[in-house]
Amino acid sequence: MKKVLIAMSVASVALATNYAVAATGNVEFNGTVDTTCSIVVDQNGTLASANGGNVLSSKATGGAAGAATVTTTGYNFNVSVASPTAWVSGPTAADSYVADLTIGATTTAAGTPVSVGLGDTSVDVDLVAAAASGTSFANGSYEAVVVLTCE
Repeated sequence: MKKVLIAMSVASVALATNYAVAATGNVEFNGTVDTTCSIVVDQNGTLASANGGNVLSSKATGGAAGAATVTTTGYNFNVSVASPTAWVSGPTAADSYVADLTIGATTTAAGTPVSVGLGDTSVDVDLVAAAASGTSFANGSYEAVVVLTCE
């Protein structure tokens, strides 16, 4: 009988050590979304001659506005354009350069910030350059850069 009790005790210990104890643990995840603003130029603008050659404009017949997509991952961003002060290249200097930007149906002059919301915003950029009074632009190719800024 003693041997039976010892055998049962050993069997009980053996069975007890085969049982696993359940455990849990928490796996945490962290992340940060930075507030950013990016600009992708979708199309460069085209200048066309107008007013007897006294004006080169993206708004003239044959001209086209530049187009860009501004993408933000946060709020409180503004976009604006800066008018150029000279041609990158061109045979005749302009007397004035006037840029503006259009978002939806609203057009805003250069230097004026416009608030943009979260996500994608389509922006059109125009440029009008005028020769000095009583003169015209000479034949040739002209190039200017309008800077679109998001901040």
